[in-house]
Amino acid sequence: MKNKYESVVIDVSLEEGCFDQLMSLKNSPILKNANHVYIMTVYNEKMKACLPSHIVDSTDHGQITEYAKAKMEDLKMELLPSDTNSESWHTEIVFNNDAKRVALDYLKERKAELAITATRGEQGITGFFKDSFAFYLVQHAPCDVYVVRPVH
Repeated sequence: MKNKYESVVIDVSLEEGCFDQLMSLKNSPILKNANHVYIMTVYNEKMKACLPSHIVDSTDHGQITEYAKAKMEDLKMELLPSDTNSESWHTEIVFNNDAKRVALDYLKERKAELAITATRGEQGITGFFKDSFAFYLVQHAPCDVYVVRPVH
């Protein structure tokens, strides 16, 4: 991995624990040295179980966007280095059932040099390969990929 990246994409899931795992990036030189950081999530039908109980309609894009953006903004404020311009950090939610394809397209559009994603947490090499999204990114991303594993 390099010390400086022009464009970094943090791909977050609304699944419980993902945001906590990504907090391990706080004070990371990777984020401090990046010129642009994009925090994004792809919402699809599988993620409706991750929504809080006050969102009754899992197809209400307005409420889902409000919820997801708030979570991503909180993560942004936690990870944003104190001496960094917040205008170079962006958050975005994309609604699409093909999260893998959308993530790859997003990386290409943003000319990402590094993609960061979190895994669900099964231990060992088996857990990594079972987490098909992270494995897919490692195999197909047009850039470096940093996989954040949970601490056990």
